[in-house]
Amino acid sequence: MVTNNNILKNVAVYLRISRDKGENVDTLQSHRERLVRLCEERGYTYTIFEEIISGQARMEAREALNSLLDDLEKYDAVVVTAIDRLSRDLEYSIHIFKRLEKAGIPVITPERIYTEQDFTLYAIESTLAHGEYKQIRKRMLQGKRDKALRGEIVASRPPFGYDSILNKDKKRTFVPNEKAETVRKIFNLAINGYGGKSISDITGKPYKSVQNILRNEAYTGTMIYKDIRVEDAFPAIVDKDTFKKADYAMRERFAGDREQRVRTKGKVRTILKDLVYCDNCGRKISFQLKRREVYEDAMVTKKCECGMPGVKEETLLAEFYAQFYWVELHFREEWQKALDTPLEDKRGNIEGQLTEQTKKQEKLNRRLKNAREMRLDGELSKAEFEEIKTESENELIALSSKIAELNDELSTLDTVKLSQGYQEKLRLIGMIKEELNLPKGKGQLNYTKVEPCTNKEEANRLLKLLIDKIYYFRGIQADAFGNEEEVIKLTIAPK
Repeated sequence: MVTNNNILKNVAVYLRISRDKGENVDTLQSHRERLVRLCEERGYTYTIFEEIISGQARMEAREALNSLLDDLEKYDAVVVTAIDRLSRDLEYSIHIFKRLEKAGIPVITPERIYTEQDFTLYAIESTLAHGEYKQIRKRMLQGKRDKALRGEIVASRPPFGYDSILNKDKKRTFVPNEKAETVRKIFNLAINGYGGKSISDITGKPYKSVQNILRNEAYTGTMIYKDIRVEDAFPAIVDKDTFKKADYAMRERFAGDREQRVRTKGKVRTILKDLVYCDNCGRKISFQLKRREVYEDAMVTKKCECGMPGVKEETLLAEFYAQFYWVELHFREEWQKALDTPLEDKRGNIEGQLTEQTKKQEKLNRRLKNAREMRLDGELSKAEFEEIKTESENELIALSSKIAELNDELSTLDTVKLSQGYQEKLRLIGMIKEELNLPKGKGQLNYTKVEPCTNKEEANRLLKLLIDKIYYFRGIQADAFGNEEEVIKLTIAPK
């Protein structure tokens, strides 16, 4: 390591403050001025790296520090106000020092220069900083835990739709305000098949806020702090059943692989938008205006990447309408089957699926942990780590959604709720028939007798609540007599 102060010319100045300790931008400015003054007095040229983050944060979250470490070869030293500004976690502190030691980079504070000979001192100071932080944090967390166990609010600010007040016992709590009606509307729209962007447009709330509201269980009156869960801690804006239904509806929109999640934007020109998939390769099939009729609503499906040819929308609709009555029949049969199947058999099946999904989740968590360790050891570049992290986290989100769905099924496993679920599906079919101007009775539909749908966007929304996918096939098949003919076939997969 470099030890001669005279050959130190270009240094990296690293500044970090933590809001956990009550530090703010004034603290950051004070530290910056102190280190800039030190550099100018000693004649160093310097580059500043700064961030507001806890000293116990994971290394991958320390963007400024990682940026500095990735460019160590550009600098002769790293300047900090104190050793614990690099990290308050002992493991990370030693890892950082080893990286600096390997690159021959000393650490400079206003009091001294730490070189490779100072490793023991560095380790001792890091250990003391780590212990001090743990004690401070332990006292803070224990205080919050004690409050949470008493049912007191520990959140820093109330969620949208609530005001923070002091009750008659002078304890802080939340109460709904005039904005609570917007929250109820957001949940209701989600249950009825509207996506986050549409809900944002209707309510005027930013898209990100809509997402956060739909994920926040506080709206059921539940206070969650770490592992502490207090039911009915304050008045609910929506009941638990509404929260679960909205959560399930939103997860359904983004479950599955990327191809399934992608949703086209723009005007809804067909009631089958985002519902048609290739029966051969499983890719989603999109619609486009017919080239020679760009001023009309004449639509065709695009040719699939696997070679499945396209088809006119009117031909596709004729086949869809002809088969739609089978969806109602499907749900009536599923309803009867559910009533005939012993609940214990269903419970065992769901619990088996839960075990399988949980094992996959644990495997992915181990993979992510190993990737973090490899990044710490320098075995993975930042780009490689980010790729693994993103892929693993996306898979974990999908698994969490599936596990939550299975847990919901397990918690609602009784005959009355099963019946209510199927009754809701059949009610939805009635609404779709009305929106599409379809005959109310059962039986195959004649497309030529169906009136055009005037509100395609609404019809498309209702169909997405009922149908998962519509698989499309067009090709040559032999009939019962061995004669080959072109057929167009749809297979509707209800939710």
